[in-house]
Amino acid sequence: MTASRSSHRSAERIAHLSDWLRLEQANGVGVRGAHILLRAFGSPRAIFAAGYAALAAHVSASAARALCEPPSAAFMELRDATLAWLDHPAHALVTLGEPDYPDGLAHIPDPPLLLYIRGRRELLARPALAIVGAR
Repeated sequence: MTASRSSHRSAERIAHLSDWLRLEQANGVGVRGAHILLRAFGSPRAIFAAGYAALAAHVSASAARALCEPPSAAFMELRDATLAWLDHPAHALVTLGEPDYPDGLAHIPDPPLLLYIRGRRELLARPALAIVGAR
């Protein structure tokens, strides 16, 4: 999807979301590795601009290689599908560190990099109860 097909989103916002999606999807990195890299480099854009040696100082060699590779066709399809999903007025994507990211969630160990929202985004700022479990 191009910025022209999605005029309500700026090219800058699309690039920002693409960088976060790419970091989230990078093979071998994971949430914990992404947080290590974000602390070291500051942003997904800076992570992707870093060279292999700089990345390998913080994550495994295979993760560093994955981060140095250009985006795959599969990633581009995922990105385009995500941008198409965002065309719905009730859908939003909030990245870690954005003002709408819930403060309580941001302070847990290894918070999610992205929040996929369906519904009223403004409710993120209100108190909430989460029930989390696994079988």
